[in-house]
Amino acid sequence: LKDLKMAPVMKLTLRWEEGPEELHTTLKIKLPRKWKEGPTLNLKETFVENYNAKHPDNKLELDNIHLLTPKGISLADQAIVLKVLNPSDTVRVKPGPPPSLDVNVSESKSTATTSSKPQKNEGHVT
Repeated sequence: LKDLKMAPVMKLTLRWEEGPEELHTTLKIKLPRKWKEGPTLNLKETFVENYNAKHPDNKLELDNIHLLTPKGISLADQAIVLKVLNPSDTVRVKPGPPPSLDVNVSESKSTATTSSKPQKNEGHVT
């Protein structure tokens, strides 16, 4: 029980506001514990699945969108959620491919790109 109190619940809001207003989508997600230490790609995949189910005639492609922090920083797919987002952030989903992980190094707590092993979590988390 103490363990649960120490780790803050992460409830993120993902928001797509591109194109006509009827395509604007907001998704609120309470993150599973393992996602907090996982890549932001999990958030993107969940948003794309939700969006594409609602808008089958105007689907988003996973490789052609990226996430933007409330401070306007574009996130790489392999950026670790806990290192780049706060527990109740609103994250914007924007068109365009994500940056490489190196762009996020200064934002994360990592000090060297060579030790951060960005390809460790390439598989899909189910």
